[in-house]
Amino acid sequence: MDPRTPVLVTPGLRKTISSIAHRVVALEFEFRQTDVAVSLDQKMSQLSGLFQVVFGAALDSLRILHIGL
Repeated sequence: MDPRTPVLVTPGLRKTISSIAHRVVALEFEFRQTDVAVSLDQKMSQLSGLFQVVFGAALDSLRILHIGL
C-alpha cells in the first residue's frame, strides 16, 4: 500500500478495518531506498492514517513484525 494514497478513514471504515486487523498475526514492511536523504524514521512517519488504524488494532494478536529496507 502506498502511504501517500489518500483514503478517507470514516468511523464505519475504521470499525471494519479494526475488526479484520484484530486477526492479523504477521506484518511485513519493506521500504525501498529511493532517496538516501530520507531516513527510515521519516518514511514511517509518512504512513497513512489507515496504517495507524491497522497497526493499532493488530497489536493484540501480532506475533511477527518485520521492517526491512
